[in-house]
Amino acid sequence: MRVSSHFTLLTSTGVLLAVLFCLPPGPARRLAGIAQLIMEPASAFAAMSLRVSRAAWGGLRRSQEVDDLDAIRGELAAAKLQLAAIDDKYDSLALENNLLRNRLRLTYKNESLTIVVAELVQRDPFAAFYDNIVINRGHNDGIRPGQLVATHRGLVGLIADTSPSSSSVTLVTSPRFALACRIPERNLTGLLRGPEPSSGAGTAEPRLLLPPPELVVDALDGVMFDTVKPGDLVYTSKTDGRAEVVNDILIGAVVRVEHDNAGAPILRLQPAESLAQLPFVHVILK
Repeated sequence: MRVSSHFTLLTSTGVLLAVLFCLPPGPARRLAGIAQLIMEPASAFAAMSLRVSRAAWGGLRRSQEVDDLDAIRGELAAAKLQLAAIDDKYDSLALENNLLRNRLRLTYKNESLTIVVAELVQRDPFAAFYDNIVINRGHNDGIRPGQLVATHRGLVGLIADTSPSSSSVTLVTSPRFALACRIPERNLTGLLRGPEPSSGAGTAEPRLLLPPPELVVDALDGVMFDTVKPGDLVYTSKTDGRAEVVNDILIGAVVRVEHDNAGAPILRLQPAESLAQLPFVHVILK
């Protein structure tokens, strides 16, 4: 009998603790829950059962949501890394594409040209800086002496001589350069030549720090340049007589009109290509 009383007491205590645990938190709310349990036991037990069920299912959903969110965050981080790598690759390809477009955008009219892109591999930084360069394409690539060399801005020079895998280029600013030219706007032709070598220039003078010298156009057959104005554009001309030369590669713009000691008119040109930076050039094949 005494054992049964103890069991009843322990059972009642356990039930009371379970009821108190399931009641709402807070002293006031717990007292209200006890009063409801005494006054309306059926509705109170129903409310407790509902809270227990919701807590159980809600806790399970929250646990699953945390795991799912962690997995989603991991996938999102990986996707961001992949997207950043794609963006970097796209930017690199876009820059390369723009560079190639600029290198291949020559100015010419009514000509079907074959172009070989070549890289500058040798240049004297001192006295011969504006005289000649060496490029990494030769007669194995179809390059021959007399062919024009240019960039997308304008004429650079002429192929002087070649080897199987390299070529020497005489620049338009070299005293050894000469080429027929024309001014389409004025319907005039002339002879383009490099400037006279500066007197007293030392061979150790770093000409790469200096701007390119002006070019000179001499009149042919007594042609007068009275109609020529500063800003007129000068282009290459096939009247040069060399089969490798093509028409309408921009050479430069007229800066001023002068007269030599004999009174003959000469034009001073600013080269269209500055020639200071020439990582790549185009060799124009016929």
